[in-house]
Amino acid sequence: MNEYGAFVVIKRAWWLAALLSFIIHTSSMAQIGTWRTYVSYRSAQSVAVVGESVFAASLNGFFYYDKASGETTVLTKQSGLSDVGISRVVYLNDQQRLLIAYKNGNLDFLSLSDTGEPGDVKNVNTIAVAQQLPASRAINHINRIGNTAYLSTDFGIVVLDLIRDEIRDTYFSRTASGQPEPIYQTAATTDSLFALVGPPGGTTTNFELRAVRLAPTVNLADPGNWRSVARPGPVTLSIVSNQGRLFATASQQGIFERQAGRWSLTQALADTTILQFPSPDGLVLVTDNGVRLANGTIITSPLLSPLPREAVADGTDRVWVADQQNGLLDVRNGTFTRIAPEGPSQDQFASLYAYPQTMVALPSTTNPLSAEVFSVPDGRWQALAIPGFPSRFTSAAYLPAEQRLYLGSNGRGLWSQTDGQLAPVTLPASIGNTITSLSADVNGDLWMATTATSTLRNVLHVRRADGQFQSFNIGGQLIEQLVVADNGYVWMRLSSFSGILVFDPVTNRTRFLDSGPGTGNLPSSGVRAMAKDRDGAIWVGTDLGVTVFDNPSAVLDGRVDANPPILNRRRLLANEPITALVIDGGNRKWIGTQNGLYRVAPDGSQLLETFTAATSPLPANAIRALAVEPVSGELFVATDRGLLSYRGTATEPAEMLSNLTIFPNPVRPDYGGTVGINGLTDNATVKIFDAGGQLVYETRSEGGTASWNLRDYRGRSAQTGVYLVVVVSSDGVEGVAGKLAVVR
Repeated sequence: MNEYGAFVVIKRAWWLAALLSFIIHTSSMAQIGTWRTYVSYRSAQSVAVVGESVFAASLNGFFYYDKASGETTVLTKQSGLSDVGISRVVYLNDQQRLLIAYKNGNLDFLSLSDTGEPGDVKNVNTIAVAQQLPASRAINHINRIGNTAYLSTDFGIVVLDLIRDEIRDTYFSRTASGQPEPIYQTAATTDSLFALVGPPGGTTTNFELRAVRLAPTVNLADPGNWRSVARPGPVTLSIVSNQGRLFATASQQGIFERQAGRWSLTQALADTTILQFPSPDGLVLVTDNGVRLANGTIITSPLLSPLPREAVADGTDRVWVADQQNGLLDVRNGTFTRIAPEGPSQDQFASLYAYPQTMVALPSTTNPLSAEVFSVPDGRWQALAIPGFPSRFTSAAYLPAEQRLYLGSNGRGLWSQTDGQLAPVTLPASIGNTITSLSADVNGDLWMATTATSTLRNVLHVRRADGQFQSFNIGGQLIEQLVVADNGYVWMRLSSFSGILVFDPVTNRTRFLDSGPGTGNLPSSGVRAMAKDRDGAIWVGTDLGVTVFDNPSAVLDGRVDANPPILNRRRLLANEPITALVIDGGNRKWIGTQNGLYRVAPDGSQLLETFTAATSPLPANAIRALAVEPVSGELFVATDRGLLSYRGTATEPAEMLSNLTIFPNPVRPDYGGTVGINGLTDNATVKIFDAGGQLVYETRSEGGTASWNLRDYRGRSAQTGVYLVVVVSSDGVEGVAGKLAVVR
């Protein structure tokens, strides 16, 4: 009897019915092991027009817009870009390439097809990796003259050879004290190169002008060859050349032209923002009040903020504006139209929270939007704003029994969201309006931490499932995070490196846990994150590593010491500053640090995966927050340079086996990733058979998902055919089966 027949005998015949009517569910879920990026496209930095395509860069994003179809396409590190954080984009039309400059000095050359479709990327990282350069290396402006590009950087001017794609020369600009002095813009006349020079941060009131003669015998790198040039006004904003003539703009004064060594006012303007940009048909003017095209047409719109970064003409009657507040703007026919892919309104988030099919991103600062909600199935964002004066949401918790999301705010109390509608929750007068943390327990109770005031001393409260509130006197602690253990104890992460406070609401007993032996034995009292795992253990991340309380029920009695996981005879991530902790459906721990992201085994004894900016699409090593959406298993990661997600191999386990979701299905010839099998109970056995009944692969589910790398036991790639996927629960009682088609 073959292995397929033996399996039938051992596991009885309960699954024969399943063979007659396979439960087959395909899915559009993100493939296992893939990354997705979610950045704001409102902070536009630069724009380039390439035929029917318009490329636009925001602070942490990059995309192009097809003018014919109206579609946007996002480009990321996964697409082949070398970095994140583009400062300038210039189209080299004679080379059919985009020159992409980054804030860290990196350079990419992106090849384009005849229709403007992106192709290969060539990276030039000379500036980014140079040892002797100052730390700040942002490229602020690119000025192309023939086959040479003059890069205005935070430390001087870099001369880039556009034929050989290499750095040819560097002029280091320094202050009188010897500190690096940024160059913000250059413009060339027939015989000279002018530079707009200023202090770090770009304070326009302190901009200066300098010039050097452009001649083969003049050494650009010699500071002695540069001369100071009088400014046209105290607040000079931009310089630009047109047909060999030099123009400059000055705030609340207007447009000036350099004539016979002097500045002459050519147009008086009272606007605060006055910027000019070159175009083949003349200069494009952008002010506080609108855009003036090269043909003299003036278009105004409230969409144009006081912070435009760049404007590029597209013919004589159309302009594309990179606006730092409203993103890419299409200016034509007397109107402004905002163009952007789907994404959040900002990139900086203090914390993340996930519940089935939804992720909530809470901002780090107060702005017009209090929080942003992402729908995982359809990839859409919803902005939440508290009516009235701005106040950010600080925390979130979801109560499944109510199917309601609760949000705590900074000064505006408790709010709830149902069916997309946001409404305030009336709190007793004894509970303050500044909520620092929310946490739901297994009984459907909502726990809240608030800040103490002179009249409201209680900082810990609970809203029972019946809607009644109760407050507890635990002292005036400043609580940053609440975690409710399975036994009902409330664990509180305290601010100011004050350790942990544990509270039993039944007996009113409390206990502080710190770095002392017998009183917690934490690696440090600087606790930065806590999480309860699927076994009920409490994991704690500190500024000196991670540790675990395996028996949370015993922390109020006698000596208590946390047990740090041991990896290779030393503490797991010893001395690493832990910034975030989250548990996935397979009980694996995702740990965020200042130096990258780690996935470890359920008991912490194995380091399963490591992700850094150098080895993954992570835009930065410093992790700010983590959250796992339980249905898809997607891990959401907040960094200082944007938000992204990773499709891991584990989801929340199902209570019983009923439906299988197999993805991708079918597996097409160009697919080289991993197949996911979703909808499983924990630790279920998964066997995969070929059409002849031979066992090809066997594994167990991690939480609610199992994965197959499309190779058999001998490492051979799966061949074309239909494969039978049979799943049996860990106790052998339940089973289900499905089909997987592979096309090679």
